[in-house]
Amino acid sequence: MMNTLYEPKASFYTLLESIGDSEEVVVYNDRPEVLTEIDSKVVVTFSLLNNGAILTLDKNIGVQDIEFKVDVYAKDSVTCGEWLTTIEGVLRENDYRMVFSSDVPDPDGYSHRTSRFKIIH
Repeated sequence: MMNTLYEPKASFYTLLESIGDSEEVVVYNDRPEVLTEIDSKVVVTFSLLNNGAILTLDKNIGVQDIEFKVDVYAKDSVTCGEWLTTIEGVLRENDYRMVFSSDVPDPDGYSHRTSRFKIIH
């Protein structure tokens, strides 16, 4: 039981950054206006969708329902899928589970996958 809300963004960012080196991948909290690195790197963006607290009867935080959106952008579908597989494995090792994943049409012709990951903390 917790009395203080857990803020998960910093630790989630650290998990994503640990997946590849800076020569291969760049991680952003939310998508920048222009993805300038996409020609030479995989771009991973994330945002916190839910950080809801479920309270106990005595108004302490019993658990938190946490959900992140993760988007992967790459030059081609194979690379995008490989990175999503790697991300899913690392997040699953840290108790996150993928609850949704889908291709997203990209107007610039890049491969784009969006996914949702949840954890109960």
